[in-house]
Amino acid sequence: MKKRLRIVGKKIWRSVRRFGKTSWRFCQKGMRFIGKKLRKNFDFKAQRRLLYRSWERAAKKNNVEAIYKLRMLYYEETEEYYPLAFKWTQYWVQQEKDCAAMLQLAQMYDKGHGTAQDALQAKEWYERCLSLHIIQGKKSPLARDAADFIQERIQSLRTKSSGN
Repeated sequence: MKKRLRIVGKKIWRSVRRFGKTSWRFCQKGMRFIGKKLRKNFDFKAQRRLLYRSWERAAKKNNVEAIYKLRMLYYEETEEYYPLAFKWTQYWVQQEKDCAAMLQLAQMYDKGHGTAQDALQAKEWYERCLSLHIIQGKKSPLARDAADFIQERIQSLRTKSSGN
């Protein structure tokens, strides 16, 4: 496609050089055509939305890779995609008992990303995550630092809830 556009562009400019001002209208029409094609091919937001829709269709069929990619939108994309990431993180936590997904869900509740900010839900998911991390021991995907972070967050949420 790009190669064809490049060829069309070269032909247009050659005709302008050869015929002068008479072919200027033709040149303008050709450049408008090229501009429309370029806008269509390089609309990255639209292409991302299409990609995320295809991932969502695959995730509805329980494609693990697509669910993982949708969950990672929380870390990789803007706030526009937080609700989508929240939806699939919540789905994954219900399907699989995964510490990392529980931690992500707790952080989303804690910060209000993709959902309303809810300290009680955040505390509950932090506690579940920590208990699963302790049960799994060395097989847990979370690092020791993460466990310390979770304990600090639980403690701060408890002090906030007891202070109110």
